[in-house]
Amino acid sequence: MPVDTHAAPVNGSTMPNKGKSHYDVLITGGGLIGASLPLALAGSGLKVGVMEPSPVTTPPLPERTIALSFGTSRILDQLSVWDSLKDHAEPILTVDVREPEGKSSVQLEHGQNRTEALGYVIENHRLITILYGLVGEHADLLCPARLTRLKRLQDGISATVSDATGEREMSAKLLIGADGSYSQVRRFAGIACRGWDHNQFGIVASVTLARSHGSVAFECLRESGPLALLPMDDKRCSIVWTLGPAEAQQCLELGDEEFLQNLGDAMGASIRARLGRIQATGPRACFPFELRQAVSYTAERVALIGNAAHTLHPVAGQGLNLGMRDVRVLADVLLNAVKNNRDVGAAITLAEYAEKRCADNAAVVGFTESVNFIFRQQAAPVRLARSLGLACMQRIPAIQRWLMLRASGLSQVAGLLEKAE
Repeated sequence: MPVDTHAAPVNGSTMPNKGKSHYDVLITGGGLIGASLPLALAGSGLKVGVMEPSPVTTPPLPERTIALSFGTSRILDQLSVWDSLKDHAEPILTVDVREPEGKSSVQLEHGQNRTEALGYVIENHRLITILYGLVGEHADLLCPARLTRLKRLQDGISATVSDATGEREMSAKLLIGADGSYSQVRRFAGIACRGWDHNQFGIVASVTLARSHGSVAFECLRESGPLALLPMDDKRCSIVWTLGPAEAQQCLELGDEEFLQNLGDAMGASIRARLGRIQATGPRACFPFELRQAVSYTAERVALIGNAAHTLHPVAGQGLNLGMRDVRVLADVLLNAVKNNRDVGAAITLAEYAEKRCADNAAVVGFTESVNFIFRQQAAPVRLARSLGLACMQRIPAIQRWLMLRASGLSQVAGLLEKAE
């Protein structure tokens, strides 16, 4: 159950010539989720614009990676992206979930799912570069450009967009917020948000190992929060190490040698025995963890996808994968509206999208929050119960099967893939 992280685009094109522009669908936020939606709408006849405030020359953060579930790789295959990605993606053949020092553990194997992998790890910049190489065929790339005002019209919305040369007006039948956890679209549309700060931070870096990881993703469920090691190339892993605020700050300030010593201690003896001594680390970065949920996925002429709709704790690596299912469902709803000559921004169209995303979102939020809560508890009865729970997962095939279907994303995407064929 690996974790995931996100990045801003590193490629794109500049704002078109000035003048009033009209779109059927205008997407605000050109990250991984926002750039995927135009590909899912390809061939629909809809005029699509993608607006991203970050300059195209903004370099990606060092060695940021994401973990794609196997189900998400199938969605990307439908979008004609996977063939360009798969040679850059490290497969996850085994997920090893354990408590520190190997007191209890469970191993999930891809062969039990009869799939070629449980998931894949890929560097963000590779995925976003490939997406932006394709999205220009299906949408106008408005970059750098920022939404500054929003006004509703009788049959659409009017957006004031700012770029380096000033402001311009655009109109659209439907505005999509794919602009992250602190979404401007969500705020302008008056959609409230609920959730809480976990008071946890993630230290992210790539590390070089003494031994090959063997395409195994490790998730060590520590009381301070999970420590994930995701396979990259043969002897490198991407880490996401969850710590409290003071510990996270201290880790950023440590020299490399002391940082690696602390990281090795946190991994525990059983993982160190598998991977050997950690030999080097790349640059480190730190990110806050929180739960942030929009009370509604839609408003009048507005729909939210990805982190604009739901920001999750990264334990189990569900955030980006949940966002990709938003993309697939929203695209299916919009394509169906086009097929039936309905307005893509009409209330009935957006209500269908919101209804279809409720159950998946609620299940994933409940799962990630429960895992994080249970493994942060230090009371002896809770520690005993979770150890017994991991032992049961390892010994009872039905429980393993249930967990694997969700960890790989197969249970969530099965119906979506059939409908999209």
